[in-house]
Amino acid sequence: MSRMKKIVLIYIFFLFSINATYSRTKLHMVLFGNTSDQSIGQSMLVDVSYYDYLSSELQNVLNDDIQIEYQRFLGQDCNPNNVKEYLDELSCIGDIVFFVYTGHGGRSHKDVSKFPRMCLGSHYADEWISVSNVIDVIRSKGARLQIVIADCCNSYYDRPVKQNVEGFINLPRGFSQDVLRRLFYDTEGEVCITAASPGEYGWCNSREGSFLSYYFVSTLQNAHDDITWQVLFQAVSDKTFEITDKMYRNRSITKSQRPVFDVSVSPRDNNDDNNGGYSSIIVDNNDAVNNNDWNRDDNDDNRYGGDSSYNVIDNREDYIGHNNSSVNIFSLLFFLCLGYILLTKFQDAFRKYTLLLLIIRLLGMYFIIKSFLILIDFLR
Repeated sequence: MSRMKKIVLIYIFFLFSINATYSRTKLHMVLFGNTSDQSIGQSMLVDVSYYDYLSSELQNVLNDDIQIEYQRFLGQDCNPNNVKEYLDELSCIGDIVFFVYTGHGGRSHKDVSKFPRMCLGSHYADEWISVSNVIDVIRSKGARLQIVIADCCNSYYDRPVKQNVEGFINLPRGFSQDVLRRLFYDTEGEVCITAASPGEYGWCNSREGSFLSYYFVSTLQNAHDDITWQVLFQAVSDKTFEITDKMYRNRSITKSQRPVFDVSVSPRDNNDDNNGGYSSIIVDNNDAVNNNDWNRDDNDDNRYGGDSSYNVIDNREDYIGHNNSSVNIFSLLFFLCLGYILLTKFQDAFRKYTLLLLIIRLLGMYFIIKSFLILIDFLR
């Protein structure tokens, strides 16, 4: 083997090891908000401030463990094309995706999913994007955890709007670091919550924003350290229904709202922090999506059951385990072999080059130590 080939081989090994060692899990947080809408724009700006604050808290708590990327599409940028483009370009194998929409929403009488379609600033129903399809696309990308929040109406086409109403209290401040870490870092799977059941409106006001976003953030701020997504979403749904049912009985609003959600998660496997080793999670729910079209057929006049049948939440928590033992064994053998090669096969060839030889030895020792650390974690 020529000297140049040896140097190139070591350089390739070095770059690969640096990438494998220092690549970090990412949290892709994206927010789409109808902030320029004349009827609800101010309320949506309040919602945006909630998620801005939450993103900064996640940055403070998880910055040492994951890389956080936060994008906002507000006003005219909140449109169907940007959602499609964002999801098409999303690369998130083994990462965390936090998708938030706040704005107008609605549904067709033909829709099977309990989740609504997002209007995204469009007045044409055939351009609206269903929440279920967003879930499907993110799932197909191989994210280890996806969180989808759609704070919008789930009413039929006659009035697909978010209604304004007064009646909130001020939010408390601060989040528990243990709560954020438990939910956003130490969990994998899929969670989704939308503001209302089929046929219902989502309510908001210009001071405190939308009911769903308000109760999501406030409940998260007051959560105990052992909180789960199931318990969190159940509390958000209950609180939203209780306040809107009270207002409905007082005739302040025309209809209460009951957020619906799905939770399918498991504890994160701590032996695999980087991407890879995660397969797409298939959730068995009643959303019955049988195609990959962005928009569903809305030309059917058969009404989607009675509204009262959707006041019961479908909230199951399926334990989905990930067997990463093969990945751990592969990593162990790879680093062990790489360390052995660097400490034995290259010593004579580079004996004349003191500095380069020192680098090779240090890398070899590093890979040997790393393989033993992987073995220790694997045997726990």
